[in-house]
Amino acid sequence: MKDLHSHLLPGLDDGAQSLADTEKMLKTASASGISVIAATSHYSRETDGKYDEAFEKAENLAEKHGIRLLKGTEYDLEYIADVPREKLRPIGATKFLLVDMNRNYIVHAMTNLFFELKLAGFQIIFAHPERMLRADDLDKLINILTENDIYIQMDSGSLVGRYGHLARKNAFRILDRGGCHLLGNDAHNAHHFLFRESRTILNKHYGPGLFELLAEKNPSALLAGEDLIPSPKRKGFWERLLHGRG
Repeated sequence: MKDLHSHLLPGLDDGAQSLADTEKMLKTASASGISVIAATSHYSRETDGKYDEAFEKAENLAEKHGIRLLKGTEYDLEYIADVPREKLRPIGATKFLLVDMNRNYIVHAMTNLFFELKLAGFQIIFAHPERMLRADDLDKLINILTENDIYIQMDSGSLVGRYGHLARKNAFRILDRGGCHLLGNDAHNAHHFLFRESRTILNKHYGPGLFELLAEKNPSALLAGEDLIPSPKRKGFWERLLHGRG
């Protein structure tokens, strides 16, 4: 399994605060079957210059636990426009940027920003939209992302209820309508690696195969520079009754 969203680098954001925390996270991730992790610390001007040093230390620990660690950064829409394009840190050796709206309202100006980033050669992964908005606004946001060919990454914690009822309900809303591309743990500590629990939930509600698409096949395709396959739209009640569960 491959997890392209984590906060395990020590002392850079609200994730791991020490190398001991980082190692606990890596140990838990390895035990849960994760073999690749992107260290996507929150961007800030104050800590960005410390990223490479923190990554090198964590990378040595990751190798010890059989994990391949990739560079990356989670960018807030408010800050990414001010970062020189040559200094942006995509995931691994790709051109994929992890972006977080971090608002409870739709930022309509983001479409212009996405267009500018695409012109610069980048592709956007939009992090955990299910945690941000109520149902009607969420539908509008997903439409905007789909129309602009933006990949959607959902948090495992949303599925298992870590972020509350609304985020969990929204997660199923996105999956039912189709269009999710990636599942990430967004882990800030060792207790946040929830792929096993997510697999059980997805298998129960959507049958086998969806978890593997979101946590293995699509992450592998992304790292290989290939297109991602969106999660299929769930069949309605009568379709499932007539043609079998889907």
